[in-house]
Amino acid sequence: MIKYITIALSLIFINTCFAQEMITKIDSIIKVNSNLNQKIGISVGFIKNNEEHFFNYGNLNRTDSTKISQNSIFEIGSITKLFTAHLIARQVELGKIDLDNTIDDYLPPFFELNTGLQNKIKVSDLASHQSGLPDFNFQELMEVNPKQPLNEVTKEMVDSVLMNTSNLKSYGSYQYSNISYVLLGYILENIVQDNYENIIKNNILIPLNMSKTKTLDYAGNEVTMGYNAQGELQDFFNWNSVIAPAGLLKSNATDMLKFIRLLLKPNNQAINNQLESTYFKNTFIELGLGLNILRENDTVVFAKTGDTLGQSCVLAYNPEKEWGIIILTNQANRTANEIFNQIFDILN
Repeated sequence: MIKYITIALSLIFINTCFAQEMITKIDSIIKVNSNLNQKIGISVGFIKNNEEHFFNYGNLNRTDSTKISQNSIFEIGSITKLFTAHLIARQVELGKIDLDNTIDDYLPPFFELNTGLQNKIKVSDLASHQSGLPDFNFQELMEVNPKQPLNEVTKEMVDSVLMNTSNLKSYGSYQYSNISYVLLGYILENIVQDNYENIIKNNILIPLNMSKTKTLDYAGNEVTMGYNAQGELQDFFNWNSVIAPAGLLKSNATDMLKFIRLLLKPNNQAINNQLESTYFKNTFIELGLGLNILRENDTVVFAKTGDTLGQSCVLAYNPEKEWGIIILTNQANRTANEIFNQIFDILN
């Protein structure tokens, strides 16, 4: 008996040392990247086997010395798409949406599809970026409104795309699309009979107590400032109810780990199976619903990036090894991706 107790205690000690070594390496990676980009603010939340760790470097902005914390608010950009995909998967589980059905069955009646599009685009095509629909011309939006280009996206613009697109030349091919997630937002609103902001609050933010994750009202003394790739000041995107489902949430490391916990929960598996199934795959990329699927040897990691004009972030998780990570940075450069790539090598 004493022999078995000794072995058990030794294993616990070894696992504890290994876990601590991993956390130390993760912190070292973040610190090195912070030193390479001394003006950038970085906030990282990491969960492994239900234990949370936070790593914060830099300041909220470049005009004072207020330090970044795990509660500092960043734009999460297109990681919002993962929230939208999760809401779609919930409706699938409730039997209100079939991913193989075409969007004609679910879009609000005020949209009219060109005859060339009718009964051709599946719901899963929208969520996996293979609908073939043309996306908004971001360059033109920037020319009209360089600081707030998304202000120019309207329901009428969406309607025009659906009415004036007569064929889907790239259908079934990967083409990253914001309009696809705008349409998923309208589908949710039509099914639930509520606006997107209320849907995401009532189904995710409030139940998970993600009280710092913001939609319209995000002002406060914990909000970071954004900076473009050249280091110039860049305001957060305004909340626009049309394009919001594609990328307008603001959040922090504390709240985002709550969402990652939801993605790691075994009792959430029915919904996760919808998100994590492969809907598109070629030589370069594999996609679930709102997720990139990364495979290395026998390891499968699910990830989503988020980039705005002034901030960049990465979310990733591995249900099998029970870890998840959120990396938030307040400059639109490659730092978040570099940190993730280096940490990814350690975790695998």
